[in-house]
Amino acid sequence: MMENHEQMEVENKKNNAGKIILVIIILLLLISFTVGVSYHFFSKMDVDGGNHEVITNDEINVFYLTGQDIQVEGMMPGYEKDAPRHTFSLENNGKSSQKYTISFVNVELQQAGRDISSANLKWSLYEANSSYSEQKELAIGDFSVLESTLPILENITIAPGEKQYYVLKIWLEEINEAQNEDQGLDFSAQVGIGLVK
Repeated sequence: MMENHEQMEVENKKNNAGKIILVIIILLLLISFTVGVSYHFFSKMDVDGGNHEVITNDEINVFYLTGQDIQVEGMMPGYEKDAPRHTFSLENNGKSSQKYTISFVNVELQQAGRDISSANLKWSLYEANSSYSEQKELAIGDFSVLESTLPILENITIAPGEKQYYVLKIWLEEINEAQNEDQGLDFSAQVGIGLVK
């Protein structure tokens, strides 16, 4: 009888040890799953809140740090220094120099659901360094004539292996007068890069 009781105790201890090992294995699996999911989620998140996009072909890589799409709703008058910055770069990964153009494409400008144009809606393009600090103004313009595609800068040359950085700003210029016709503008476009053949 004593032997039977000892044998049952040994079996209970083995069963308990097996259950503890099983619980530990399940906990480790859950922890590694949670860590893996968290890593995947945070590695996909944009730390600076941008929408990075990369467009590549055989000759040029275009890296849109803030995304190719520009969309602003309910614009109010302000100044260039306060305008949002749209940043992008190009890299020539080919073996010869390339020429390209930068344009606004798929341009839409509306107020209260109506298509309009506005000479007070301005844009400026700056050459930048690799940290996207503005170096030199390259082009300026407005949206007084509204087309689906509007050129920004044409016939730019990029040498093999070269990288070029840009900052583009769009803002509704404050003219220190009543601007009822301008307030609440909705603007959308894409920054398009076209190779010149």
